[in-house]
Amino acid sequence: MTVLDTILIIIIIISIISMICMACNNRFQINIIRLNEAEAIIDKTLRKRYDLLNKVVNIIRSETEEDKALDNIKKSRSKKLNMYELDKELNMGMAELKEIIKKYPELKTNEQYSNIAFGLAESESEINAFKKYYDDIAKDYNKMVKSFPSNLLAVLCGYKIKQYFNNK
Repeated sequence: MTVLDTILIIIIIISIISMICMACNNRFQINIIRLNEAEAIIDKTLRKRYDLLNKVVNIIRSETEEDKALDNIKKSRSKKLNMYELDKELNMGMAELKEIIKKYPELKTNEQYSNIAFGLAESESEINAFKKYYDDIAKDYNKMVKSFPSNLLAVLCGYKIKQYFNNK
């Protein structure tokens, strides 16, 4: 085996390793882009749901004797919340809203409330669908972060495990 053959073998090995790294990096980038898109859609839908809950607060306060209705929702406006925290706050707000509706069933006959309730139900189904989509992508991404050989690239590039929504 000559020196030229050895150099050729080394070049081939380096080329194969480079192609594997590029392929892994491309898969990471695709998953990161998809995660970012899902996060943006979830965030937008959560904000829409937040706005609808704020409108419900005004209706509840005008139609009932509940002065402190959904105060946590109003207070959360001044907080910097990530999408997981905002989702948790909104879920607590929705639970509180359900309790108020049980207490004041006549609210269901209010046309404004009915329109907002429809929007809340619609946003709920959208959020759940996008949470599932996000969790599916995060699962694929996390598998790459943990499995060989892509975990080597994850360590080098600083890719970290992503949280799931269903664990909240």
